[in-house]
Amino acid sequence: MQKIYVNLCVLLVILLTGCKTTIEHVVPSPPLGNFQFDDVGVHKFKSKSRNYDGDAFANALAQRIQEYGYVNENKNSFNHVVGQISASRLETDNWRKEYEGKKGTTYTYYYRVKQTLNVTFSVVRGNNTYVSDTLSFDYNKKFSSYESYSDAKEDVPSAEKISNKLMQKAAKEIAKYISPYPTKQKIKLLDGSDDNIGLGNDYVEKKRYQQAFAIYEQIANQAKSGEDQAIAIHNQGMVRLIEGRYKDSFDLVANANRIDPRNMEILDALVLVEKLKIKSDQMKGF
Repeated sequence: MQKIYVNLCVLLVILLTGCKTTIEHVVPSPPLGNFQFDDVGVHKFKSKSRNYDGDAFANALAQRIQEYGYVNENKNSFNHVVGQISASRLETDNWRKEYEGKKGTTYTYYYRVKQTLNVTFSVVRGNNTYVSDTLSFDYNKKFSSYESYSDAKEDVPSAEKISNKLMQKAAKEIAKYISPYPTKQKIKLLDGSDDNIGLGNDYVEKKRYQQAFAIYEQIANQAKSGEDQAIAIHNQGMVRLIEGRYKDSFDLVANANRIDPRNMEILDALVLVEKLKIKSDQMKGF
């Protein structure tokens, strides 16, 4: 009897709250620089620091922008990415810690390496500067050994490898100021009483977005209840969010919220897409 009661309670919770399919999906976030560029040309950065080559950094930045896939990197672009890099002196220090145990006194030997890379960058077009900032990136890592300082030092990467790590780290972050960049976002696709909603969700999971959107649209037009209509429109908004179409996503989810204001899952989604829409509205395009 108790088992039947528990099952009835679970069923009641499902009926009251509805079901959802949560998928982790890569969603483009708006550029941190508040400008949307169609293309940019990354040019050699000035550098006087040892092991930090301006051409190598420019290539790393251009490659990262290309990997994001939202802005074309074209040396003939009117939008020029320029700047300079400078690194602090490579600092090292060492110390040991003493431990008393059953076998007597033992030591752990530590060797630490630190360096800071400063990058000043701008996106310029003619005499106008549209994105400009200076960012700092740190390498600070310690290595240890139970034998000696020299053993701990053996694991320390070369100065060239440290500079490469810092330049790659800087390129990854600075590219976010120039281009939309991929972020993992949990997308909630809601289910309803219409089985075709689940079919649309399956299409989204398989990245068949246009077909999924069409399925949801048909459901929204033919829905027998406001709840299913709102869910279908909400899921359309999630498809547009995945595509990076923030305004369309917001309009759809806001409409779903108007149709069924009692659905808290839709309200939560509205808060998310509204933030992205506001950020997108602040951008200027070139």
